[in-house]
Amino acid sequence: LIFSHDMELGGVWPPGLYDYDNETDPYKFSLLGELHKFRRPSDGHFEFKACWPGSGFESCTHWIQRLDPLNGVNSGKSNMWIKCIDCPYDDDEVFPGLQSNGGTSETMLDGDVDGWWFAT
Repeated sequence: LIFSHDMELGGVWPPGLYDYDNETDPYKFSLLGELHKFRRPSDGHFEFKACWPGSGFESCTHWIQRLDPLNGVNSGKSNMWIKCIDCPYDDDEVFPGLQSNGGTSETMLDGDVDGWWFAT
């Protein structure tokens, strides 16, 4: 687990906060500041799984990507390299992965810098 946030019980996430120990707030947890340590040793890629408990989305989205979402804004619409393992909500078959929004909106990380796929 790298990140967990219960918006209903934990409230708004503080801007610019990448690491958060949930001892002070059990509804917020983050190790995003240490994300670079979680690259897969075999190929240097990240493997992510996003789940939305209680949201009505029954399945999680599971994928692999090369781009470090904290240290790069992708210049194009698609992530530089991505492989869907299980992407059940991919309507147009172009799942964008997770990337920085470049500090241009209310989200830290975004599933699509040109729209709203999902956000962190």
